[in-house]
Amino acid sequence: MRKNIDTNMEIYDKICVDYIAETFNNYHQEGVEKFLKYVDGLEKILELGSGSGNNLTYIFGQGRSIQGSDNVLGFYEWIGSRFACPFAYIDFSDVDFVNDYIRDYEIKHLFCNLALQHLNLNQFQDFMNKIKFSGVFFFSLYDGTGENIDDKGIYSNYYKHRQIIKMLEARFEILEQWICDDVHKSERKMLNYVVKL
Repeated sequence: MRKNIDTNMEIYDKICVDYIAETFNNYHQEGVEKFLKYVDGLEKILELGSGSGNNLTYIFGQGRSIQGSDNVLGFYEWIGSRFACPFAYIDFSDVDFVNDYIRDYEIKHLFCNLALQHLNLNQFQDFMNKIKFSGVFFFSLYDGTGENIDDKGIYSNYYKHRQIIKMLEARFEILEQWICDDVHKSERKMLNYVVKL
């Protein structure tokens, strides 16, 4: 059940230096700006799957109360040793743990750029069915169909816009939805959503 998560964690830990170099300057400006429209002042934000820390450090630099998290030790060490942003080692595939963390640290908003794509369909549906937060939640996924393992061995699951909308409508109000080019400069398209419960 967790093979996709565990394998990805191992691979990202090995390639994290190269991944950081390739992605750090490619933060998701449009996603950040649309998300922050719904965040007042110093309301607490948790980023799930911070990766290289590009979105995290940009939002933190805007004076917002954000903390990052990731389940890859290499990313945790990179951000923890170089940036002032608070950071936690969190496996975002464990939605019950994430909910406890949100409650215990009084987190209001969630930001998650492309990390949920590493969950398989059942894990993703479980996450979306159980996640609890009081503010807004930005997340993005890659447009496409089904499961894929890239040339580095990284597992991802791809979705169609209509599929996500149908999944969201049962539990969320959709505040923003749009499709854009991949911030990491690939040929892929990104599906983006800002929702609230």
